[in-house]
Amino acid sequence: MTTIRAREPVKYKRPGRINTVSVSVFATMGLMVYLGYCFYPALALKSSVKTELHESVNEVYTANLRPAAEQQKRLRAMEKNLIVKLRKMGVRDENLQIKWQLGRESVTLEAKFDSTVTFIWLDKTYTVSHNPRVETDAARVDW
Repeated sequence: MTTIRAREPVKYKRPGRINTVSVSVFATMGLMVYLGYCFYPALALKSSVKTELHESVNEVYTANLRPAAEQQKRLRAMEKNLIVKLRKMGVRDENLQIKWQLGRESVTLEAKFDSTVTFIWLDKTYTVSHNPRVETDAARVDW
């Protein structure tokens, strides 16, 4: 009868501290930080515009409850006021558009504008389109 011998444990070569995996992970993290740094101003501007739209959608809701003549007057005043606020916030696009939709079910307020993303060290600038939209329920609650 033959005796079965246990295998010897496999001895692996321990990788060095700096190898291809650690270099690629470090390069990927660096690229993510670089892209975040370049895109942050555009994303922060979009977030600020959406916050301002959230604050202004109440005016659109109250205008939706008014007669048609007064409704248009209120909406135009709100649009002018909102454009001034957005310009102060940093929206530099000449083609800034404010759109609203009124209805029985919902009220929508939307801004369309472009901002630029500048990649430092590459001296490249790209235009990014933003379209933040805010919607609220327009149904009245009768108690």
